[in-house]
Amino acid sequence: MNKEFNETKGDYAWARVHEARLVLEKGKEELKALEAKKKVPAAKIKKMQEECQDFKAQAAELSVTLDEENAKYQQQEEELESLRENLQLLKETQNENNNRLRTENVTKNSLDAELKYIQTQITNLSKAENLAEKERMEQIRQMELETLNARKAALEKEKEREDLAREVQDREMQQEKLAKSAEQQNLKKIESQIQDVQRELDEMGSSSEQHLAVFGSKIPQLDREIKRNLNRFHKPPIGPLGAHIKLEGEAGTNTELGRLIETEIGRHMLSCYLVNDDNDRRELLKIVNSVFGMRDPKKPKIYTSRFLGRRHNVTRPGCREKALMDYLKIENANVFNHLVDQKSIESILVCRTQETAKALMTYEERVPRNVQYTITHDFNRFFPAKKNASYRSYYIEPIHGAVTLKSTMSSIVQEKSKELRSLQEHCHAMREEINKKDRSLQSFAAEKKRASDNIQRIRMDLKKVSTEITKVKAQCDNDSGDQLDNLRAEYQIKKENLQEINNNIQSSLDKKAETGRLLKEKDAELKRKRDDLNKAKADSELAESNKSLRALENKINRKGKEIKNQEKIQKKLTEMSEDKKRKIKEHEKIIKEFSDIGSKIKEEFVPDKSAKELNAKFMNLKEKLETKKDGEDVEELQKNYTELFTKHAELNSEIQALQENFLIIQQMQKDRKVKMIFIRRHITNIVRRKFNELIKRFAKKLGCEILLRINHENKNLTFVFKNGEEERSNTDVSTLSGGEKSYTQMCLICALWDMMEPPFRCLDEWDVFLDSVNRKDIARELLEFSLKKLDKQFIFISPQGATDV
Repeated sequence: MNKEFNETKGDYAWARVHEARLVLEKGKEELKALEAKKKVPAAKIKKMQEECQDFKAQAAELSVTLDEENAKYQQQEEELESLRENLQLLKETQNENNNRLRTENVTKNSLDAELKYIQTQITNLSKAENLAEKERMEQIRQMELETLNARKAALEKEKEREDLAREVQDREMQQEKLAKSAEQQNLKKIESQIQDVQRELDEMGSSSEQHLAVFGSKIPQLDREIKRNLNRFHKPPIGPLGAHIKLEGEAGTNTELGRLIETEIGRHMLSCYLVNDDNDRRELLKIVNSVFGMRDPKKPKIYTSRFLGRRHNVTRPGCREKALMDYLKIENANVFNHLVDQKSIESILVCRTQETAKALMTYEERVPRNVQYTITHDFNRFFPAKKNASYRSYYIEPIHGAVTLKSTMSSIVQEKSKELRSLQEHCHAMREEINKKDRSLQSFAAEKKRASDNIQRIRMDLKKVSTEITKVKAQCDNDSGDQLDNLRAEYQIKKENLQEINNNIQSSLDKKAETGRLLKEKDAELKRKRDDLNKAKADSELAESNKSLRALENKINRKGKEIKNQEKIQKKLTEMSEDKKRKIKEHEKIIKEFSDIGSKIKEEFVPDKSAKELNAKFMNLKEKLETKKDGEDVEELQKNYTELFTKHAELNSEIQALQENFLIIQQMQKDRKVKMIFIRRHITNIVRRKFNELIKRFAKKLGCEILLRINHENKNLTFVFKNGEEERSNTDVSTLSGGEKSYTQMCLICALWDMMEPPFRCLDEWDVFLDSVNRKDIARELLEFSLKKLDKQFIFISPQGATDV
């Protein structure tokens, strides 16, 4: 048994080897196919990226055109804004007139009531006869009048206090609102600065060309794009200029002198690019816009300067002081020529002290030849004296941060990180301040509301007290004659006051009418100018340019999505390729392992059984060897054999029964498929007949008969157009007009609905592409169809209403 066990073990090992080799060959073929497939999305991505770059370049040009076109209408936009401000002022004036009218109407109503009451008192006093009773009543009235006057004075003082409190709270609220608005604007600016600094830090961290990143976080990306598109230039652009400039001499060791030199040259000049001609400038502008965007203020400037390849022959100043160019090491001749042309670095003197600069610039005859002006180490600029003017000096505002020309990437990152932390702390403090102002505003608003409520209550009380005082005063004279005279005099005064109030009301009404007229005129003028501006923009190329820009932006977005999809495909194929490589390594390991096992037992050969069968035999033999004992019972073995034989016969019977059932099920499946095909054919014919019935009227307009063809094998649906000569052609539906498409679609949907049983049928915006004639016909057809199906609900949604139905 041991011999058989070893032979089985060898057979199993070589079977595993051969099966692993087959799988390995298949895996290598699949890996080769995957590698070939990976090239397809890569090529597509490259092509789409180039197309996307072209679209971005076109969009950049259109954006420049749009900015130029919009600049033409700047004056009209300013006129419209001025008109809007005038309208707002007129509306505020109208509101003031309305408030004044309400106040005067309240006063008028109060005077009317007082006049009526005084008139009643005059009438009653004219009839009075008992003098003693009048005297007693007069004493009572005097006491009431004193009480009412005291109460009125107290109410007026309380009202003054509450008015003052309300004005104080209102003033405080206005100041807090203005301060909060300013804080919020500053907060937005700081948050924007934080985002910009964080983005620059991220871009610097991911930059491979860190020596260029000191001139701008996106400069390395721009440099890569320029190198990738060198074939588009007549001569390669030069830039950033700072990469070709080094500080030398004392400027290389003295940080403040290096800052002075860089301040004089300007950081915008250090990050700019040079091109040889206008064509190169346009190509570089497209690349810059694709990297920085159209409106990024940090994108580098582009200068056009003919590349001579040799330095200008410059004349040095006639003195011992060094010129600006003496502190610069510039190997590129074109960069040197550009700085000479733009900054005159050969004619700017750099002096250590102001005394030296004054001595050179104070007198015209002492000014050295070929000197434009002088700068000093303490950041002052001295212009030389002229015939009609003395020398002038100005302070130079130094640049902040590290000196770019001698900075490393780590120092720039450290400085940016420090700036980011400072901005974040400032932002947090500003948010705390805004929250504090919100709490103050809430407190002021609550106090103002309390004061307003108290003022309203006091006004009501004062009105009541004034009315009571008027009533008492109307009865305060000693005799009826004097009292009547006083009442008549007071009546006349009140009447004159009423007349004055009426005049004021009429004046306010006139002002209101005049303001309303001006409002209408200004509003009409605003609408007219706005319409003229919109018409001018529509007649110009601005509308078409906007439309083209939106179309390009849509194309860019679509290309971006397509690129992402291809990248996902490429990533998936890469993962599949890696998985295949891993499996190949596993099978190579299996081949080596089992080859070693098999070669120890027997030479390599191809077994006639599978590895699975040999493994089962191997495990069975192994189990027997492990459980084998001396003197095995033969009767026990015969008994086990008989039981296994019986069980084998029973399992054969079950297998035969299952095979018969399987044949029956197969036949049932075939019958079911035949019936299903019959039902499908029947439903298809009904749908076709219903469609042909609905399309007859439309077919007459086209002069041909339209037939519906449904091919279930190919899973497609076509329309066949048959003319009078029985000639047929499959016409593409896209050649039909919008109304014809909609009518055909309506007939198809109704034919399908006729064979379906959903309780609700809904069509949304079914008439978008229809004219009025076709819309009315199709609406009538849909209505007639829905009225025939009263047990179903039909919902037709249209933005044009249902007035035609």
